[in-house]
Amino acid sequence: MSLIATLARLEAVSTGRAQPAATVRHRHLSERPLVFVPLITAGEAGALLGALVGTDRDAPRLLAVPQPRDRDLRFAFLAELADVVLPYLDGFADTVEAAERSETDPETGKRVKVEVELCADAPS
Repeated sequence: MSLIATLARLEAVSTGRAQPAATVRHRHLSERPLVFVPLITAGEAGALLGALVGTDRDAPRLLAVPQPRDRDLRFAFLAELADVVLPYLDGFADTVEAAERSETDPETGKRVKVEVELCADAPS
């Protein structure tokens, strides 16, 4: 048993409550995950004020809308966000694998099997 585990057990006995062994569980999804932290308004759905986005921990890109009521500025913000996110997603489109899926045929309304391509190396 490690020293930290022993300390946690001693604290649990003295306080009568279990002590957490870990407060954060890390799951590595990709070597360079894309992190997106949005800042939104409370009143209007989809009205982004800004975002922190990027794959480099030391140099994230800060995007902001100077006047959120101006729709042209909001659309320019979304275009700038797309300039960051879409190349990242396109990097996973090279390797695809075939899969079979059930979909509803729009003409007959029946469920039919269709073959689709899925990105094999996209992070989940």
